[in-house]
Amino acid sequence: MSFYKELRLNTQQNKSTTLVLKDASIWLPVIEKILIQHNIPTDFKYVAMVESNFRNLVSNKNAVGFWQLKEETARELGLEINDEVDERYDPIRSTYAACRFFKQAYRQFGSWTVTAASYNRGMGGIERAFKKQKASDYYDLNLNKETSKYIYKLLAVKDMVEHPKRYGLRMYRWERERVRMLKVTQDIEDLNDYAIKNNTSLYVLKLYNPWLLSNTLTIKERGGSYTIELPYPRPKVRKDSLITAKENI
Repeated sequence: MSFYKELRLNTQQNKSTTLVLKDASIWLPVIEKILIQHNIPTDFKYVAMVESNFRNLVSNKNAVGFWQLKEETARELGLEINDEVDERYDPIRSTYAACRFFKQAYRQFGSWTVTAASYNRGMGGIERAFKKQKASDYYDLNLNKETSKYIYKLLAVKDMVEHPKRYGLRMYRWERERVRMLKVTQDIEDLNDYAIKNNTSLYVLKLYNPWLLSNTLTIKERGGSYTIELPYPRPKVRKDSLITAKENI
């Protein structure tokens, strides 16, 4: 019953569902490649979809980004958070952090189902539930409503994405835009100047790198670096092209 309820919620015909499927077609393959690198079941890509629908959201509990990580957890998983940088907003870096969580949880519980549930409840919360209820199987646990529904949510979005025609939906074929990867090994005193030097604007720089919080970027560790993504420059249009076109009509 829970599974079908989640399906109904996720397959309603509206603009929001269409947008989610578009974003899913872009980000699921990217996340899947990283999961494969870490020998984690590829179904875990749907965790990001359930958590945020691939949007850099901030929840009412101050969980941030695609993977909805709280600050303390994100730091423990190796992400940098300070006045200049918040790597929770970086879809790639935060995915690697999520993989570290999944691997830790699997080492603790030895079950991928429990690992998925612990992403919602926390490893400590799941461990306490097992001990308090003297249970050995996840499906014997009596958990809070949110965590109880979590696995069914994952199964529902998986079925929707992998079999959209069943629900009268269409899975669009979009790919992530190719970008330039610029390695930064020295402090940047003014990101606006840096953007101009690289044929773009501060707005575009922040759009492609939402993890940049201020207008400066400081290398805090010796030998450290950052990678900034920027779109490839577009060909410039001649100013007289429209005038010339009118004259030729």
